[in-house]
Amino acid sequence: MTAAPHDLVTLGEPLIGLVGTAPLPMVMTDAFGVHVVGAESNLAIGLARLGRRVAYVGKVGADALGARIRRTLAAEGIDVSHLTDADAPTGLLLRDRPIGGAPEVIYRRTQSAGSLLCAQDVAAAADVIAKARGLHITGVTCALSSSCRDAVSAAVRTASAAGVPISFDVNYRSRLWTHEEAAATLRPLLPHCHTIFGSVDELCLVAGSASATDAVRSMLHAGVQVVVLKMGEAGAQAWTADGAHEAARAVDVPVVDVVGAGDAFAAGWLAARLLDYDLSDCLTRANAYAATVVATVGDTDGLAFALPGAGLPGADVQR
Repeated sequence: MTAAPHDLVTLGEPLIGLVGTAPLPMVMTDAFGVHVVGAESNLAIGLARLGRRVAYVGKVGADALGARIRRTLAAEGIDVSHLTDADAPTGLLLRDRPIGGAPEVIYRRTQSAGSLLCAQDVAAAADVIAKARGLHITGVTCALSSSCRDAVSAAVRTASAAGVPISFDVNYRSRLWTHEEAAATLRPLLPHCHTIFGSVDELCLVAGSASATDAVRSMLHAGVQVVVLKMGEAGAQAWTADGAHEAARAVDVPVVDVVGAGDAFAAGWLAARLLDYDLSDCLTRANAYAATVVATVGDTDGLAFALPGAGLPGADVQR
């Protein structure tokens, strides 16, 4: 029996994240919880918990950390048949949870297994990508290495040739590359993308614009169908050629750890679109799904197993 096509394929570097268990700065933290983290794996876990079929293309080390990542993703129901081993260590990050202010993050991913992802790895997964309902890429993967940029480009070409819609989360990381490098690499991807997610700063960076309005206009002119503007506590907007849709933030939740909220938002949006919800409803549900993750420590531990509606728990994953 032929397996059903995947709802979404994504590619990137899954990491082991050591996250402080107490709300303390890094210099005072002496206990860390172990988590599987990374923008693409966070999104994959979110979609898998919402009943979507997801495949992950990437590399991990042939070590215990890589085995833990593979086991964790597989246990979430994610297809890891294209998550291969590399002769390099699995990527690692350490993150604290200070009271107030941004968390400190220490990366150990230079020359990591994930940074060795290349176009040949994508070629091996080309059939899976070509048959999927969507491909999701992020700016993080492009920042890791030239071979990772080649891998993203190959995946985009494969999806475009097969008519597979591409979603793109800018996810700019200043620790990984400069504004100039990011703009030069990411801007050429715009004409191939159906949906783009980003903050005001991220959209302006990729579009080369001075304002969110100009950035949205430029992206729509380049061929993007939907531009999703994430505004944190101010909610979110979705822009198309027909105008803007807007949704306020979700209901208040006790915020414990904000890292992973953007990935949860994208997962909630994509899950809702796969169920053919209208854009306003997608925004509402994406905001609500992001709210499920910030009340717990870790990038994905709090992710719900049902797509919320209007900020309230729901069971309408299927309809």
